Amino acid sequence: LERLTERAHAAGLQVHAWVVTLALWGADEPPTDPDHLYYRYGPDAPESWLNRRYDGVTRPERDVYLDPGVPGVADYLSEAVVSLAENYDLDGVTLDRLRHPDFNLDHAPSWGYSKISLGRYRRETGALALPRPTDPAWTAWRREQVSLLERRLYLELKQADPTLWVGAATITYGGPPERFTDSPAYTLVLQDWAGWAADGFLDLNLPMNYKQAGTPEAAWFTGWNEAAPRFAPGTDTAPAVG
Repeated sequence: LERLTERAHAAGLQVHAWVVTLALWGADEPPTDPDHLYYRYGPDAPESWLNRRYDGVTRPERDVYLDPGVPGVADYLSEAVVSLAENYDLDGVTLDRLRHPDFNLDHAPSWGYSKISLGRYRRETGALALPRPTDPAWTAWRREQVSLLERRLYLELKQADPTLWVGAATITYGGPPERFTDSPAYTLVLQDWAGWAADGFLDLNLPMNYKQAGTPEAAWFTGWNEAAPRFAPGTDTAPAVG
């Protein structure tokens, strides 16, 4: 990274470190390093940090996610991103996968059910029963955990280097709705990137506008390129094309 940054700056280019945050592992086989976080806080650890679905699943496909409602996860990610800012001459840091997984049940926000998150929610609200994925209070609490994590990373990166651009790779599933709060980003993976921008915690929005040309999705592509700056005014927008 140091060599890349030196060569890029000499060529007049910026370097933004792209950090995968809450996605812990994404290969067919588990990691081989016994010190990997997957084993220290994985599915069989006494204090698991893994995100769990309502049905108890932690890995419906290849990807394994951390739960943003776990305080240790926030501490770990903060140390990781701040170390980048402190040790490299970066121009920015982009936070990817800062959301819940999208392997949901019945098109409802079905993640966030780690033992630690449920314990915190019950202590804070007095709830006793296991909340349903569609419970509005539980959904709002889980969404706020993602936002609190994003804000913490933003503030601590800025404290380490006030000149950094702090960006996020954001969700644009389907076509753009009239209201951001009706988008899958907000309702399904609980990523309130419009709220981050409105509160001043996002310098660069990189909507992951992955659509297929020559199909009806082409209209979605154009629509999101127009909607993203409207949903996040005052924040620079750079569509990520896939």
